[in-house]
Amino acid sequence: AELREAESTGDEIKAARARQQVAEAELREAESTGDEIKAARARQQVAEAELREAESTGDEIKAARARQKVAEAKLGLTLCTREAELREAESTGDEIKAARARQRVAEAELREAES
Repeated sequence: AELREAESTGDEIKAARARQQVAEAELREAESTGDEIKAARARQQVAEAELREAESTGDEIKAARARQKVAEAKLGLTLCTREAELREAESTGDEIKAARARQRVAEAELREAES
C-alpha cells in the first residue's frame, strides 16, 4: 500500500524505501522456508532496492556500497544456483553432467572469492 501511494505521488525516495521494505519482507519469508535459491534472489532484490534508494537520494558513497552489495548478491545467487544444479546432476548419476556442474560451482566460487 505504501509503495503504491509513493509511486502515485512520484516521491522517488519514499517509493525506493517502500520497495526496500517489500524486498526485506520477501527475504524474511524466503529464509523462513529454507529455500536457499529463493532467499538468494530475495537478498539480491534487497540490495537492488538499497541501491535505488541511495541513487534517489544522491548519496554517492551509499550508492557505491550498495552497488558492491548488488554485485555480491548476484554472485551469491549464481553460486547457490550452481550448487543446486550440482546436487541435481549428482542425484541422476550422470557423471558427465555432474562433472560439468562441479566445474560451474568451482568457477562461481572463484568469482565470489575474487570479489
